[in-house]
Amino acid sequence: MLEEYNKKRNFVTTSEPRGKTGQSKANNTRFVVQKHDATRLHYDFRLEDKKEGVLKSWAVPKGISLDPKVRRLAVLTEDHPLDYLLFEGIIPEGSYGAGTVIVWDTGTFSSEQEISDQFEKGKITFTLFGQKLRGRFTLVRIHSRGGGEENQWLLMKSSDGLESEEDLTISRPESVLTGKTIDNLKNNENIKDRRMKSSSVAQATKSKSARDLEGSIKIQTSEAQRTFANNFDKLTNKKQREDFVAKIKPILSTILYATTKRLFYGLQILLV
Repeated sequence: MLEEYNKKRNFVTTSEPRGKTGQSKANNTRFVVQKHDATRLHYDFRLEDKKEGVLKSWAVPKGISLDPKVRRLAVLTEDHPLDYLLFEGIIPEGSYGAGTVIVWDTGTFSSEQEISDQFEKGKITFTLFGQKLRGRFTLVRIHSRGGGEENQWLLMKSSDGLESEEDLTISRPESVLTGKTIDNLKNNENIKDRRMKSSSVAQATKSKSARDLEGSIKIQTSEAQRTFANNFDKLTNKKQREDFVAKIKPILSTILYATTKRLFYGLQILLV
């Protein structure tokens, strides 16, 4: 049931949940409407199918209307895992469905029959109890004249006292989880990306400085060793050599550089 979902996604690059079927521990059946700014802005409507352990999914280009006079096209898409119910984030470029996703509405729903059974018949009736969407709705499959794949449905609101002419896609554009809009989430991710890039550049600069400094220490140490050897070789007797060694004063603890909790110490050898 989730083979198509998994086939379309690379879970190394996308933060979307891996596709696996499962039974919900919740007593109520749940739904979600995700606002998805992909190639074209649309709304993904998903109903939990307890019998199959998946989310039946439709892409609704213009969003869900509360007006019974308005019929909205809903295009059937692949089943999604239950873990997708609260997915919010940015699907990276180059991935299937690349774009920004927010949870525009979510809640529970009731239905007199199993969703999968109604799905097979081509008509699904349910009542939503969301934070934005409330009331009775119907999904009806549009039969194809040519006998092709029937993935187009109509989504309609019933006249039940909860209808309205208000367009919630305009008056309520925000996520019900975070209060953020699509643009808010995009801007936050752009700021994170810039910070990560700046941090990477800074780390690279520090690493180069550390390598340069370590090379400088090695050169200075080698020069000090050569100076010591040359001066020592010029001394002719044992007493002079002992006095020479006694006059070397190593000065430690000159802190030259610190990085990633490690300190580089330079050894200054003064010959007097």
